[in-house]
Amino acid sequence: MVRLGLEPTRQIAMGVLLSDGFGELDDSLYDLDELWRHLLIVAMLADALAWLETPPGAPRPPAFTAGLLHDVGRLAMLALEPRACAAVFELVANGIEPLEAERELVGDDHAAWGGRVAREWGLPEPIPQAIAGHHGDASEEPLADVLQQARGIAFDIGVGDGVLPAGPPAEQLDALARGAVAHLGGVAQIFARVQWFRGTIGA
Repeated sequence: MVRLGLEPTRQIAMGVLLSDGFGELDDSLYDLDELWRHLLIVAMLADALAWLETPPGAPRPPAFTAGLLHDVGRLAMLALEPRACAAVFELVANGIEPLEAERELVGDDHAAWGGRVAREWGLPEPIPQAIAGHHGDASEEPLADVLQQARGIAFDIGVGDGVLPAGPPAEQLDALARGAVAHLGGVAQIFARVQWFRGTIGA
């Protein structure tokens, strides 16, 4: 803790807690390696965006935590409804949007599930509301917008989410994405930090 500082130590602790749930999903259809990259990169990008968009002296929102946990509803769905999730993957493979497939087969989407999980865990607002709104479902929470932006940038730099594979990296990022990526030291440094983080938490 003395060497890393309080905030990186807290981030590592959150990662360790989240990684405990991955071992039970080894037989799922999820691309768990890509999921881990997605969660960590969205967390880092969300934190960078929050840093860039928060006025000096104002408290920064808990963007890293919200980013790391934004797909926790999908993990809960996989753990509790594995057969339905397998059917979701089949629909997605046939061109159905993941959220639409989840709503049809599970009764709700993973963003809504994630918001409920976060509240059951006792996570403070705005984290549950941001998780529930990270796909843009009428959220009034600014942190949800940050998660949406971070998720979009992750796809733009060539990272999928474990269900949807990413296409090739975008030839040119928009100004917001360039600022967030530059704040983190560039794309290569982002991937290096993911590997370091995963090694630290044993993921």
